[in-house]
Amino acid sequence: DVWEEYKGAPFDVVIDCAVGKQAWYSARSGPALRRGGRFVAVVLQDWHITAKRWWHMGFMLPPLGRTLLTSVTSRMGGWSLYGGKQYTMFLGGATPESMDRACGLVAGGKVRCVVDPASPHPFTQEGVRAAMTLHEERRGKGKIV
Repeated sequence: DVWEEYKGAPFDVVIDCAVGKQAWYSARSGPALRRGGRFVAVVLQDWHITAKRWWHMGFMLPPLGRTLLTSVTSRMGGWSLYGGKQYTMFLGGATPESMDRACGLVAGGKVRCVVDPASPHPFTQEGVRAAMTLHEERRGKGKIV
């Protein structure tokens, strides 16, 4: 289990770009995200969501509920849900300012990217296929390069 590998040094932030709610379930109950840490969901479950009517937005209710519930309970005195771990949805796009800030955090050593042990894959047909298979089967343990 990828979450168990990092229990000795839990993360302050986990950014989910691929899995969805199952990653949140693992992060909130496992040791990889520290108490008070933040889980940022960049994707929900679907890669492309089209809402043509207002009621099509119903898919947003569960993640909005998770965001609200973990935000409120993490600010309460002695009691907190999920060990104070917060769920956050990323809905905005990148701006030049946010990219500059992110690059500054990386350059300053404040952000550490976990790379899959099999990476980097060679930029050949076989290497790209191996990387895509690893990604599609959701077996990567970190960023697949």
